[in-house]
Amino acid sequence: MNIVYRGVNNPIQIATSNSKLIEAKGIGLTKIDDFGNYKISPQSGTTVDINVKAVTKFGDTITDTKTLRILNLGKPITTINDRRCDGPCVLHMKKEAFLNGKLNVEITKFMFDLKLEILSFKVKVEGKPYTQTIHSDKIQAYYFEDLKVGSIIQIFEVKIKTAPNVVMKPPSGLTIKIIE
Repeated sequence: MNIVYRGVNNPIQIATSNSKLIEAKGIGLTKIDDFGNYKISPQSGTTVDINVKAVTKFGDTITDTKTLRILNLGKPITTINDRRCDGPCVLHMKKEAFLNGKLNVEITKFMFDLKLEILSFKVKVEGKPYTQTIHSDKIQAYYFEDLKVGSIIQIFEVKIKTAPNVVMKPPSGLTIKIIE
């Protein structure tokens, strides 16, 4: 992997052929074990250099520098029942599927699992005077029993829990139309 993400503990493995000892140094690089496993958490810039010094089984010393690109995490995308919109769109759902809905958040084009947990979200039904805040990742059906075909529902201000020190934009919202 030649890409690491800003604000995330990126797992990396450093290895060279026929080496008995490897030392690696770099900004934000932390050694995890003696098997070449490290984590790196870059904060600024567009690249980070990892300087590697290895001693082979034959006593030779090898040095190398590997430059990794630093990218920001993409905007998290909110899904309901594993369905999502890329950009502005309206998801068409049956009332029963919505009432049994479970929200999730994912990041596209991301190399490893980041364990995002939904803490709460807001729901506004078009034509209703109030916004409902739900402290869960599931739709609370008893709030929405009176939905009719054609109802438009907006889900927004999705709050998530991430690993410590992970920096990311807030998740996208969803617009849903009840079709039956």
